[in-house]
Amino acid sequence: MNKSSFEIVRLSSDSVQKIRDALPPKNSNPAWFLIGGQPKYGGNTTEPSEVDKPANNDSETTSDEKQKFHESQFFFTQVARPIFHEKIENAPVLIIEDVIKTSVESLEQSNGRHDFLIFKNLSTEELSNVAEALKNNLSETGLSNLCKSITNMNTEQSLQLLPTLCSQVLLPKIIELEKDSCLIKTGICECATRFPDDIQNLIFNASLNTDPKSTSIIIALVQKLGIQKYSSLLSEFANHTRELKQWHFSILETISSTAAEANAREKIFKMFAKKAMTFSKDKRYALLVQTFAKTNAPFSEEEKLILEEIAALNQTAYKKLIEKYSRS
Repeated sequence: MNKSSFEIVRLSSDSVQKIRDALPPKNSNPAWFLIGGQPKYGGNTTEPSEVDKPANNDSETTSDEKQKFHESQFFFTQVARPIFHEKIENAPVLIIEDVIKTSVESLEQSNGRHDFLIFKNLSTEELSNVAEALKNNLSETGLSNLCKSITNMNTEQSLQLLPTLCSQVLLPKIIELEKDSCLIKTGICECATRFPDDIQNLIFNASLNTDPKSTSIIIALVQKLGIQKYSSLLSEFANHTRELKQWHFSILETISSTAAEANAREKIFKMFAKKAMTFSKDKRYALLVQTFAKTNAPFSEEEKLILEEIAALNQTAYKKLIEKYSRS
């Protein structure tokens, strides 16, 4: 709208009267009478009176008055139009297939690193689908690069993504590996350096009730967490392990030289007792019981009875040593 159109808004009553008088009779609109402060038809009659009907002075209307009339008519007949605000996105929205493809391609590159920002707006279900795809499609190189990318996560990303990536990608791969993988082992240890508590909980604790084909990565993780964590690892082992398995020997052999807390010690002795018959001829088992007993003496009366029971069933050269601790 031009400047003169806005000026019409501030017309005086005299100017409005002039505009009203300029209207031809057959095109008169009652709204103009209301603007001029008069009744629609100038009195109580139902038809406009002769006084109220403007004279036909079209021929006398100046060009300036016509211009003002047209501008006034233009202004008062405009219809408000809705204002549409353009939606601005900070980043392009990727469909789940694109997220999977981009993730796999970036991680499979030599020294590839993944930008976890593309996971930020994924729902829990979508993130789970991406994790499943990564597990099924990543090679050892890709898994190693995923671990190294995890070490670059910020705290917010680790809270959002680590539980799913560990439980659905890293842990299943660790359990499925039939032979040692230096690439994955190094990657897991680097993750443990960056997020020790999270990796202890999401990988070590979660692995205790599984049956890994190779234990090398889990043992490397235990060693990487360090001797200062051994007491905590014994407690976690006691609290999370439902049943003592032979592959657990490797873990306990690494950390059994550390004294356990009283509650953890009692639980571990009971685990030993439940498997005393199963492992009665297993020298590793007998040596493990003897070493654990040596580190955690003295014992409660209940613990002495447990050691006596284990010694009675044991058929290895360590039988006498276990009996000795049961009497101490």
